[in-house]
Amino acid sequence: MSQRKTFIITDPNDPFYGSSIPMRFEELGARRRAALRLLPNIEDPENKSKIVLSRYKSSRKYKFDGDKCTLEGGYRLCRSSRSFDQPGKYFWEFRFTSRDLEDGHVRMGIATTNADMEAPIGVDAEGYAVRDLGGAFHCSKHQKPEEYDPGVVPFQGFNVGDFVGFGFTLGTTPETTTLEVWVNGMYRGVIFRNIDPTKKWIPSLSIFHNAWVEAFFEVFNYAPGPAWTPAANIPDEPQKQKYTLSQMLDVMRNGTESLRTKEMFAATFAVLTPIQDMPI
Repeated sequence: MSQRKTFIITDPNDPFYGSSIPMRFEELGARRRAALRLLPNIEDPENKSKIVLSRYKSSRKYKFDGDKCTLEGGYRLCRSSRSFDQPGKYFWEFRFTSRDLEDGHVRMGIATTNADMEAPIGVDAEGYAVRDLGGAFHCSKHQKPEEYDPGVVPFQGFNVGDFVGFGFTLGTTPETTTLEVWVNGMYRGVIFRNIDPTKKWIPSLSIFHNAWVEAFFEVFNYAPGPAWTPAANIPDEPQKQKYTLSQMLDVMRNGTESLRTKEMFAATFAVLTPIQDMPI
């Protein structure tokens, strides 16, 4: 639901001093933009919460039921709520639980907040994925057998009912940052190497035509061993921005308000950016 508000700038040092700003904003859109780190000076509202499949960081086409998700159309991106920000070895599982149509398929892996939300994971440089039909993808490129770990069979895919485990090692260099895969506890090897450790990687997936996926971030069906940290234990990220989302929404909900700082003014204008200029 969108809301109409009017803001008046009262800071005499602000170049927009005295300006009245009529506006309409959608609170869900504001939350989504904050979660995707598109609002300057505003914290991601999910960065200290329990890791779950995220309604804010995923395509609006997804439907969520607890730890499960699905969608009716073509491949789109679903991210979880937290990114990996500190070096370590992190593990989680996705289960291809079911499909309502015979042509339902899934891709699973990691993506950043800059990945295309209305396309398959792995379509650009912001994602890495394996597919139920087999193969591994990055930048839309189907990875060749010789690019896999020596001695590891190219990724052969998985079926409905399978648990796909992911081990993401976030190192300090591309050479030490990797993505490993298990299927029903069977190790499939290091599927991707030389991953950029400066990007904020997030457990992610894509669904095609009514498939269902369930996420496991803490309790696993095929635990990989003590060397791996459950994704649920990602350390909380320290607050780096000046304002929380709640502070900004309080200003925007309360009718005529003073935008007392340029930082809040910048965040408010980002909320009001038309959808065609900042798709979410």
